[in-house]
Amino acid sequence: MYLNAMIIPHLVYCITSWSQSIKTVRKPLESLYKSALKIHDKKPRRYHHCQILNKYEILNFENLIKHSNVCLLFKIIHNAAAPPLKRYVTLCSEKSTRTTRSVTRGKCSVPQRKTVFGKSSCFCIAMTQWNTLPTDIISCRSPHTFSHLAKRWLLSGQECTHL
Repeated sequence: MYLNAMIIPHLVYCITSWSQSIKTVRKPLESLYKSALKIHDKKPRRYHHCQILNKYEILNFENLIKHSNVCLLFKIIHNAAAPPLKRYVTLCSEKSTRTTRSVTRGKCSVPQRKTVFGKSSCFCIAMTQWNTLPTDIISCRSPHTFSHLAKRWLLSGQECTHL
């Protein structure tokens, strides 16, 4: 409970801003996250963190970023976020008059960007991650249920590949 109440909110507070940065910038934050997990479970520093993630069903660092991104996008799409953010997100159903799978599924229209910096914007990344979600999660209307289903889906694909 302490980890979820005191540590995770501090990391998640501006996650959509700093998650755009390169991996070397995020590395100290990821290290801090892993250390917090080990302290939470009272394990030594050399203990492998993936076992703690599995034990408590906690998202790894990359999935924590994905979860934050799709939850923000959910709020934007359902008008629960600041109204100016809505102009950066376009659903396929708002763009096209034809009925296609992407329109009926609730997919986002990801804008084409020419530069790597443009492709790394929060909205491009979040929309790409949104489009990978299953239809039953996208069609959810409750923010709490959406967050829970998205976390479950991310946890189901989370594997430890470096043991």
